[in-house]
Amino acid sequence: MKENFSKLFQNQSSNQFNKISISNTQCIVTIDTVGLHSIANASIVKEAHLHSHSLYELHFSLNGYAIYQFADKTQLKLEKGNWLLICATVPHKVIEYSSNYVKYSCSFKINETATEDTKCHISYQCIDELLKGKDIKSGEIPDSSAKCIKLLYHKMIIKHPFNNIIVRGLSENILLDTFSTMFEKTNYEDDQSTDVRFESAIQFIKDNIYNRIDSGDVARKVYLSTRQVDRMFQKKLSVSVTEFIFEQKCETAKILLLQTDIPILSISEKLRFSDPAYFSRFFKKRVGLSPQKFREKNKSETNVTADISSQPIRKY
Repeated sequence: MKENFSKLFQNQSSNQFNKISISNTQCIVTIDTVGLHSIANASIVKEAHLHSHSLYELHFSLNGYAIYQFADKTQLKLEKGNWLLICATVPHKVIEYSSNYVKYSCSFKINETATEDTKCHISYQCIDELLKGKDIKSGEIPDSSAKCIKLLYHKMIIKHPFNNIIVRGLSENILLDTFSTMFEKTNYEDDQSTDVRFESAIQFIKDNIYNRIDSGDVARKVYLSTRQVDRMFQKKLSVSVTEFIFEQKCETAKILLLQTDIPILSISEKLRFSDPAYFSRFFKKRVGLSPQKFREKNKSETNVTADISSQPIRKY
């Protein structure tokens, strides 16, 4: 991190770093407390006895370092520019810290009661998959988190009736950044929740075959990055998300050409192609025939009875 956060804390009294309680029970992640702590508030920074919490703890070192020790005597040095996630009920203590140590802290829990709809259910499974077990997790602070923390600092030291709401929003962004970083380092491909995300992605593409969608839309649907969702499709189907969408559109075009008398221009528009010429090139590249020749050659030979909306286009 380029910013020297210790300068932000100079000449500030320690009571300006008191914890802020923020909670929203409708969210997947419920943030309990947020704090920005400098060495001036040593009672918060140094916790020399083993202790644990019922909540998850996320710590970012903005300046300096601290050494955490756990019940099995293992130690982890939290250095500037890194985050440390300590799972609930894991005993730990701070045994050493530098004189310029400044940290951001956030305590939170995973709210299972907010998982009634599919969107929340997938979100919960993704996050729970990262946090399950007693592992200590660490990594580098994402650039976007560093910017959020800097904004958060200014909102916490200036009294304003809406600052708690702003701090909560910034803290949620920091948590999401951290989870995203953790996803990049997690081998999730064989986990059962991957199948849930994969099935959801497939269904989303099928449900939107007549819309203009891309890999980014699919990734957002299942709360993964485009790289992660592509990796998932490559593992499951040996194709990228974009190619799978094209396959779906091509197979749907075949069904429309064979089962209906819809004009080719209308099929092109229905499948959201930019123009009929592009649709014809797209179709011929994959089938070997233009849409018109495919219809003429195959319609009399093929009896297609499947319902277009539920046609299984590819086995997986």
